[in-house]
Amino acid sequence: MAEVWRTHEDGAIPTARYVDPDFAQLEREHLWNRVRQIAGREEQIADPGDVFEYEIGLVSILIVRGEDGELAAMRNACRHRGTKLAVGRTSVDGCLRCPYHGWEYGLDGALVTVVDREDFGAALPEGLRLGPVRLETFGGFVFVNLDPEAMPLRQFLGPLCNLLAPYRLEDMRLRLARTTVLPANWKTVIDAFNEGYHVQALHRQILPWIDDTSIAYEQFEYHARYGRLPGARRLLQPSAQDVFWFPNFVGPIYPGSAIAFRVRPNGDDVHTALNDTWVLEWPDGSATPREPRYELVEDWDAFEWDPVTRQDYDNLALVQDGMASGANELAFTNPRQEGNVAHMHRVIDRFLFDD
Repeated sequence: MAEVWRTHEDGAIPTARYVDPDFAQLEREHLWNRVRQIAGREEQIADPGDVFEYEIGLVSILIVRGEDGELAAMRNACRHRGTKLAVGRTSVDGCLRCPYHGWEYGLDGALVTVVDREDFGAALPEGLRLGPVRLETFGGFVFVNLDPEAMPLRQFLGPLCNLLAPYRLEDMRLRLARTTVLPANWKTVIDAFNEGYHVQALHRQILPWIDDTSIAYEQFEYHARYGRLPGARRLLQPSAQDVFWFPNFVGPIYPGSAIAFRVRPNGDDVHTALNDTWVLEWPDGSATPREPRYELVEDWDAFEWDPVTRQDYDNLALVQDGMASGANELAFTNPRQEGNVAHMHRVIDRFLFDD
């Protein structure tokens, strides 16, 4: 099946990649289990005992701020019966306690309490702990990787480190985190946010400000970017960057603010995705930092979106339906304006078929 699913050299993308559960299973095994991904922001777990859950497909990971102030990540599954220890965001007093049978773990993941331990005799292995997950940070973002042998984070980010340094992402703070269940495969969503080719047809009302023909696209080893060419009608200093962080994070970064979209599989449903919209800004200097606003939009169609976002989301449903209909075996990409899209799929292929 590899050749049926593989992105073509000319950038044509097999539509089965967006709708086939077997391809999604391949992604779970060879992409999501091996690639670095953004789990959250450091300020979401500012104090010792703060915990948040990151879900990717069927996997749940806990990010924890330890008593020593250090961050750690671990699998969110009790070693007794696999029960989740925490859901969403919370704060705990020194330990993670399983709600099922009361087993307790330190903030480093080590098992510290087993209720009625004597009943187990010698059945429990020594040193039992929650499965560790590799964690590193950059620009205030918390990255996790289920592969302990993965390359260092800065090596993976490559030129993004220098490209984004002037924007001081580490000084920004999360203001809004809105999670939306969208009616499309996660790649369908990322594709739409990773090119400006669709603006002239789908968002004609913003053409006077976008200058879509004056956009340059650049691909790196894993990631990509696009931005305005010299001489474009709109000039920003430093200019905005529309950056794609492989595999599932994309959005414009401005001087002093950023809007980012993190797109994840919705469990094992290939026809929907979880889209996290994050708004970040530099702090306003007040003594008490503002808490971010968290929102969950399960019914995307019932929410009052701005006109441009409504156009995007309505269109995603149409695209996914077209992919699922079987009408086309291939989706063709514009070699220049959708070069980032084809590049993303080729990098996915490296994880699935070549590495």
